[in-house]
Amino acid sequence: MENQPPGEQELRVITDTMPVAAVRCDREGRFLWVNPTYAKWAGRPARDIIGLRIIDIMGSRAMREIQPFVDRIVAGEQVAYERLVELPGLGRRWVKWAYTPTHDTSYAVRSRRSATPSRSSDAKARRIPRWHGARA
Repeated sequence: MENQPPGEQELRVITDTMPVAAVRCDREGRFLWVNPTYAKWAGRPARDIIGLRIIDIMGSRAMREIQPFVDRIVAGEQVAYERLVELPGLGRRWVKWAYTPTHDTSYAVRSRRSATPSRSSDAKARRIPRWHGARA
């Protein structure tokens, strides 16, 4: 971090400490960058996630469920939705996802857990996609 320009250092401090999961993926769904919060949610060190595909982290079932959203973002559309998911080491959580296209051939995703108690009361009635890590 010492060799980075001051602006990049500040940005790194922010992305490393914010309580929001943030990633950047290429058009093929490979992780280009992840922040520590996302790495924690995925149950792996960030360095082990870079280069993997979304399906490698989330598993095939969850990938099938989010593929329509991924297709829309790759087409250039900004997409947001909320889902109940099973996160490794964290359990079931409501997560608000927001996908933002970038001006090159990649896109950024940010998300945050929702602590809305009313959401958890209907959790049993909803299907829960699970992240399976590399065991997809």
